[in-house]
Amino acid sequence: MYDETTLTMTPSWLRATARLAGVLLAAAGLLLLGLGLGEYVGHLDQAPGAARVGLVPAASGLVALTLGLLLAGRIASPPAPPTALGAALGAAAAAAAAPTDAPAAAPTDWQVVAVPIGHRDAQRLIAQVQEEYTRRYGGPDESPIDEAEFVGPRGGFHLGYCDGVPVATGGWRLRDDVTALEGRTAGEIKRMYVVPDVQRRGFGRRMLALLEQEIRTAGGDVVILETGIRQPEAIGLYTASGYVPIDGYGHYRDSPESRCFGKRLLPQVPAPRPAEDQQSVAEDQQSAAGDQQSAAGDPQYS
Repeated sequence: MYDETTLTMTPSWLRATARLAGVLLAAAGLLLLGLGLGEYVGHLDQAPGAARVGLVPAASGLVALTLGLLLAGRIASPPAPPTALGAALGAAAAAAAAPTDAPAAAPTDWQVVAVPIGHRDAQRLIAQVQEEYTRRYGGPDESPIDEAEFVGPRGGFHLGYCDGVPVATGGWRLRDDVTALEGRTAGEIKRMYVVPDVQRRGFGRRMLALLEQEIRTAGGDVVILETGIRQPEAIGLYTASGYVPIDGYGHYRDSPESRCFGKRLLPQVPAPRPAEDQQSVAEDQQSAAGDQQSAAGDPQYS
């Protein structure tokens, strides 16, 4: 039985032949129908039943005419456009036929790992940011960096991975030689970088918050950092995170393109004790008060 796909794929010469056969069959059927009707009409005035002789060819002609028209019309007309239901069924069939072992799209996996600043992934991203500095400022960042300052307990360095690919870096170190915003101990953030392909996805904010928390844990009460006027995206991140301009410091303190920022850190608030612990403390206090009252009225405690 023919379907739309079969007819669409039929060669043009075969379609033309079938169309011609349908036309000829319809013509023959029309001729046979005419002869049969004529035979029927010509025998109406004769003996009863004689006219029935013409009904047989007339009926055969009618059948041939119908089949011929259907065949010619079916082949000649193009396939009807698919309906919405047909399209939906086709899409469902295609999905069912697709391989089932294809991996599904996984959600973004963000992971931060503490590493030495000399880690090969860290060095590769640092080289990228140095290239970016060269493109924007004409040269790399030449601030003195001592790798020993970026290890605990007075420093740290981290790599951010997105779906297993290193995409961000961030480091910090305590600075005893810099004061800002009336803080006692300053922690400096260095090598904050997020590759362009994953920027504006919140990775920079996450890294910044982690570095701030580690500085606070190490005893720092103010965070300082240095950036430049040709890094508006970095300045936007820092100001949106509560950083304010401070006096210049460090290797580029006299550069007109350098901008330094700082942020006071709130002291760590002890975690609230669980309700059951607070209730136990209250009961102990009440018990102690009762013991004191008993001791005051009972000579054996004198």
